[in-house]
Formats: sequence, C-alpha cells, structure tokens
Amino acid sequence: MASDPRGHRRYRQQRAAAIRLAQDRHLAGQPVLCVLCGRPLNPFAPYLQPGTTRRNPAAPTIEHRHKLSDGGHVLNFGPDDLAHRSCQDRQGQATATTRRNRPTTHSRNW
Repeated sequence: MASDPRGHRRYRQQRAAAIRLAQDRHLAGQPVLCVLCGRPLNPFAPYLQPGTTRRNPAAPTIEHRHKLSDGGHVLNFGPDDLAHRSCQDRQGQATATTRRNRPTTHSRNW
C-alpha cells in the first residue's frame, strides 16, 4: 500500500511556503481569509493549543479546491487555499455523512 503523499517532503515544503506567503500578507496588512467561511484567518496560529496536546481549531490548513477523491492532485494548492482547521473538520464531517447516505454503485451487475 502506498504511503500518504501529504507526508512527503515536497508537500510539506509547498505547504510551508503557502503559509509563509500568507504570513507575509498578514504582516503587510492585507487580509488573509478562510476559503470556506470567509472570516479572517491568523496564519500564525499554532498547530496545537498552547499548553495542551489538542489541535488548535483556528490553525491554518490547506484546502484542496479540487478534492483528492475527485481526482485532484495533492500538490494542487496555493497561498489563497488556506482554511481554519475547524472549517475543514466541519466540511469533512459533512462529506462523510453525504458519502454514507449515497447509494452504492457497482461497476457491473452481479
């Protein structure tokens, strides 16, 4: 089985570059917005909540506009494709629910 491509060095480098560009924009006074909810995003928010081991819901994450499950490429994102972790989690839960309720289709009749 292939490993998760998001753990690959090239993905991590591109993700870090996208967040650095967003941080530069933030320091220049330009708004950085979540692509899912449209609210301001703090690109400096830490991955973990301070003093805990829990994930920070305000941390920036990469939002793949062309979903990987729909044939999108793992490296197809840019600095404008950032979202709050909480928005991304909500979207993932909604997607899982709709996927569960979708009728199963087969490649042929058995």
